[in-house]
Amino acid sequence: MRYIRKNPEPPSILTSLNVSTYKELNNSEEGKKARADLRKTLSQEQGYICCYCCRTLDPNDSHIEHLRPRESYDHLSLEYNNLLVSCQGKLLNNEPRHCEMAKDAWFDEDLMVSPLSEDCEEFFEYTLAGEILPTKDVNRGRSAQEAIDRLQLNIPKLQAMRQAEITPLFDVELSIEEVLKLIESFATTHDQGYYQPFSSTLVHLLKLEYLIDWTLDIFRFVTAQIYPIANDRRIDSCSFKNYDKLSNDRSFSFSRLAL
Repeated sequence: MRYIRKNPEPPSILTSLNVSTYKELNNSEEGKKARADLRKTLSQEQGYICCYCCRTLDPNDSHIEHLRPRESYDHLSLEYNNLLVSCQGKLLNNEPRHCEMAKDAWFDEDLMVSPLSEDCEEFFEYTLAGEILPTKDVNRGRSAQEAIDRLQLNIPKLQAMRQAEITPLFDVELSIEEVLKLIESFATTHDQGYYQPFSSTLVHLLKLEYLIDWTLDIFRFVTAQIYPIANDRRIDSCSFKNYDKLSNDRSFSFSRLAL
């Protein structure tokens, strides 16, 4: 999942139609065209990735998702800030459901991890094998696990898709400069407005595999300059009581280590 910044509602798509619910768009050709135009606008806003799993959207296999489902929030069915685009517009035979197709009418104000929340990416961690895991943060972990389960984000299909993007990136040794450039490039759209698929996964792993070690190296260097070992006396371990913990915890948040 990655944060989706909503734009102002395009004035020409829905405002000219005399409809009060999303379902009414099916009643006319004008309504169906407006729905198709709306899906294109929302897809572009998301950088053409699924609002939940972050794979690239297929225009022929995606659909408009209501974050707060129509079954319980029909009055929000045409509210632009409630509309996203999810993958799986149609299901093939025996294809596993995931994302909106798995979420269906579920929504919980307390547990839902919304891609419209700026901190949504901080709820999840990833492995080089393509797994998505809940953060170890106790305040976010329960919601993260609920999202993984409800949206079926850890099914083999999605794990394999994530791993296919991860493996080539880690098959070569990268310099810190190259890592920073990659992270910067994943933060923006490219190729006619497309985000890199699974970019939040790749950024998480790049920081985990490279920048934590790099920051710890700087930490060791700086502390060696500030607290030189003299007269065979070692640095007071109490001054760095958390250091070993940070060194051994490979999932430790890079932002908490920033210098």
